[in-house]
Amino acid sequence: MTHQLVIIDKRGESPMNVRHVFSTVLRDVRSVDEAIKATSAATGRPICLQEVSYLGQQGPSGLLVQSGSCDVIQLPSGVSGRRRVGIIGHELGHLLLGHQPEDLSGLFSIDPDIVKRILARHHFDDRKERDAELLGTMLAQTIGRNLQFEGLWSCLS
Repeated sequence: MTHQLVIIDKRGESPMNVRHVFSTVLRDVRSVDEAIKATSAATGRPICLQEVSYLGQQGPSGLLVQSGSCDVIQLPSGVSGRRRVGIIGHELGHLLLGHQPEDLSGLFSIDPDIVKRILARHHFDDRKERDAELLGTMLAQTIGRNLQFEGLWSCLS
């Protein structure tokens, strides 16, 4: 399955655009792996998952690290189920919606404790964060329904 994606205007998305991107790229996925593959095909970049111990306590629950050659989604070690799908979906949302990372170059001359506090804030009042969260929630609901549906059929057969 090959997807062609037109990156949306970076000034901000609306829920309608989030739904359009979801229905274009992620509508038929049945697992997180399929969602990652579909997003990778749409963006033309490989995506890797990395579990890390420093996420999820008081700071963000997921982090998208973009390098010149690939995109890495970092998530808390041991997170599973719908929460895992939601975190991954949120970060995939940033990729699919064309969100550009903020310039943090000036932060590295600041005290490391202050940098941690700045990076640990949740910005759900930010439109990009809300839209990425909406896409992640839609993905978690879709995958959850697919798993329940498959479970029902396996019980009946």
